Amino acid sequence: MSLYRGEIAYADRELGLFRDELAARGLLDDGLLVVTSDHGEQFGEHGQFGHGLTLFQEELAVPLILFAPGRVEPGVINAPASLLDLAATLAGLVQNASGSATGVDLLGSSIPEGRELIADLRLAGLAWTALRQDSWKLLDDGGDRLPFLFDLDTDPGETSDLFASTRRARPMRRRLRTLLEALESTALRETEINAPIDEKALEQLRALGYIQ
Repeated sequence: MSLYRGEIAYADRELGLFRDELAARGLLDDGLLVVTSDHGEQFGEHGQFGHGLTLFQEELAVPLILFAPGRVEPGVINAPASLLDLAATLAGLVQNASGSATGVDLLGSSIPEGRELIADLRLAGLAWTALRQDSWKLLDDGGDRLPFLFDLDTDPGETSDLFASTRRARPMRRRLRTLLEALESTALRETEINAPIDEKALEQLRALGYIQ
């Protein structure tokens, strides 16, 4: 954990220096800086270490920071958001909101109430999906085992499974499967790539946890 915190401190310092250099060159006068990530990290929560293993919040919750002096006021957006919203938000900032970007402009019109967000994990034999409705989050492996259901407002650490004790559990599960079927019908199909990968690149991918 201390090593990870050290990495965060180093990244924070370097991003600060990068931002200062952009500002000194005048590149932020009509530009913007976005900081985000593709995944979180587990440090023993739910018995796991690393990433690409679950869809619990420690892997799904990532930073999304927009810095554009004079155009983005300091503040925090508390509503559930997705990285899919980034394109629509940037389009709104450059006054091109009429584009066809997927997602919601987080700085423009209000985020719809009851918005649904989906997450999907298919890696190394794992097949987990998640549905977020307001503070409620359903985790399903698509098999015979009952899913997990959490209320993130009262249980942000996802430690108390409410699937068997609330009426909204099974409707959420049916809704998730309906949404997945709709997405599957429009999904891009996997294609085989025969380009060779050298051993150095393979070792880097192993170190990052993307291959075993």
